[in-house]
Amino acid sequence: MLSRSLSTLTVLCLCLPTHAGELADLELAERPVPLLGDRLRVRMPRDAEIEARGRSLMGADESAEEETRVVFDLGDMRLVLMANETFTTAGEDFESQVRKLDQEVKEEGRTARSSLIVEEDGFRVYQTDTDPIDTNDEAIAVVSAWVVHSDGTVQSLFAYANGPAAKDLEEVRALFSRVLKTLAPGTKRLDSAARTCQLDVYSQTGGLAIDLPENYVATVQHGPDFLVHRFRKIVPFGETSPAIGVYVGGHPNYQHKQQGVQGKKWEKVGGTLLGRNADWFKYADGDGISLEAIRPLEEIDDYLMLHAFMHAPNVKQLEEIKKITRTMRLVGQHNGSDWRRRTGGSSGRRTSQLLLGVGVVLLLALVIWRATRSKRNVRKGTSDGIESQ
Repeated sequence: MLSRSLSTLTVLCLCLPTHAGELADLELAERPVPLLGDRLRVRMPRDAEIEARGRSLMGADESAEEETRVVFDLGDMRLVLMANETFTTAGEDFESQVRKLDQEVKEEGRTARSSLIVEEDGFRVYQTDTDPIDTNDEAIAVVSAWVVHSDGTVQSLFAYANGPAAKDLEEVRALFSRVLKTLAPGTKRLDSAARTCQLDVYSQTGGLAIDLPENYVATVQHGPDFLVHRFRKIVPFGETSPAIGVYVGGHPNYQHKQQGVQGKKWEKVGGTLLGRNADWFKYADGDGISLEAIRPLEEIDDYLMLHAFMHAPNVKQLEEIKKITRTMRLVGQHNGSDWRRRTGGSSGRRTSQLLLGVGVVLLLALVIWRATRSKRNVRKGTSDGIESQ
C-alpha cells in the first residue's frame, strides 16, 4: 500500500513543473474556461479557476458579463488572466488602431509588438508583447491581447504573474501565448436591440422598466445587499461609451463625494427621478460629464433607496442618456419587498439607525460616568485638603 502511494506521488511530481522554467510546457485543460458569461472561451492550465477580484466586505464582485478573472496557482507561483468587455466595435481597419496603440507605447520609451495570432470566420486575436516588462509591481503585466469577436465587438485580455512566477518571464510569456491561441467565441451574444428592459428592485410583484434604444447593452452587478444595473452604449473602439447606472439598496453614496469633487466643481440642478422632484448633481470628471441623484424607493420598501448616475463624454451624449433615464418607471403591483429575505435580514437603514442609537446611548453613558467620576474626585480632593490643614 505504501509503495503504491509513493509510486502515485512520484508520477504526480513528475507531471507538475517544480519551477518557473517549466511553466511554458504546462498542459492545457481540454475543457475551455468561459469568459465574460461565455462570450469567449479559452483553455487554461489544469486546475485554473474563475475567481473574482478581491473586494471590501460590503463591496460587490464585478458583473461576470463585464469582467472575468481566471487564476492558476502552483506552489508560490500565481498566474492571472483578466478578460474585459470594452463595449466597442472594431470598425473596418482595427489593425491600424492596434498599431496606433503600439506607437503610443513606443513614445513612452518602451517597445510594443502586436501580431495577429488567431483568425477564423471573422474572429481575430491580436497579441501584444511589451518590453521592458515592469517587474516592480505585485502583479506583473506579462502580455496582453485584443479580441475582435465575430460579431464585430472588441474584448481585452491582460495576463499577469506574481514575483515567483515571473523569475523566468520568457517562459511565462510563452505559456500565455499558447493560452491566447486557444481563444474562441462562446455562445453568448450581446443584446443591443431596442427594447424595454426590466430591472430587479427586490419587489415581489413588480419592478422598474427602462426603454433602451438600439446599441445599448444591459448588465447587473450583485452586491451583498444591493444591485447595480448598468446600461452602456456600444461605440467605436477608442471612444468613451455613454453609460447609465441604477443602484438599488439601503446605503447609496454620491459618486462626486466618493471622488472628492469639491463644491466649486459641481452644481445642483433641478429635475425629477421616477416622477418625483430630485436634486441632481452635475460635475466634470476628466473624460466627460457626470450627473447623479438619489431618492427613496418607498413604493417598494421603506428602507430601499434608488441612486441613478450617468456619464457621457460630451453634452450631446449626456442629453441622450438623460432622455433614456427619464423613461425609467415603476411597473407592476408593488405589494411587498423581498429585499430583507434575499439579503439576509434587516440589513438596510434600520440596522444603521439601530447602530447609531446604540452609539448615542453608549456615548451618553460615558459622559455621565466621567461626570460622576469627576465629582467624586473633587469631593475626595476637598476632603483631603481639609484633613491636611
